[in-house]
Amino acid sequence: MEKFRAILLLGPPGSGKGSIGTILAYLGMGKHLSSGDIFRQLPKGSSLERSFREREKKGLLLPDEQAVAIFLKHLNSLVEQQVLHPAKDLLILDGMPRTVEQVDLIEAQVVVETVVHLKIRDQQTIYDRIEKRARKEGRPDDQISHLARKRVKEYERKTVEILNRYPPGILVPVFADLPLPYVCRDLLNKLLSK
Repeated sequence: MEKFRAILLLGPPGSGKGSIGTILAYLGMGKHLSSGDIFRQLPKGSSLERSFREREKKGLLLPDEQAVAIFLKHLNSLVEQQVLHPAKDLLILDGMPRTVEQVDLIEAQVVVETVVHLKIRDQQTIYDRIEKRARKEGRPDDQISHLARKRVKEYERKTVEILNRYPPGILVPVFADLPLPYVCRDLLNKLLSK
């Protein structure tokens, strides 16, 4: 199978990955795939769904191989349904890969061409955004402050390492603690000038 090309959105919880991915897709820059959305759509009552929900309630990620297997199964299903086409579609990845191990596991099917690093200068911004999202969306992993802090620590411990796996020339740093229109303007300027 031909490999997909992808933009990876990398940032802590609450940095705006989902909003930015949605906007980029709306602007025709690629197809947005959110691993969180994929995991939350697992068949109700299945062992995978129960495993995801249990880990989500504890602020933990799914084990790498399990997370990648679910993601790739979903991706291949979209290819079989002819919703996605590796030869022409650019993916906007939100939440996959989240660890160095996941980088290795997806590279057989996905080539990351650009890594958008969404930086937040003040951690309180992250917690404020997560709290706001909890009220709006009711996500269990957002509703308890110690879980939100645990997720941020998981990001710092496991996900930030990914930046070292990609060449500096494909990294696009953006300050994501600004209002969303400014973040998008800055990001679009940087992406279009590449």
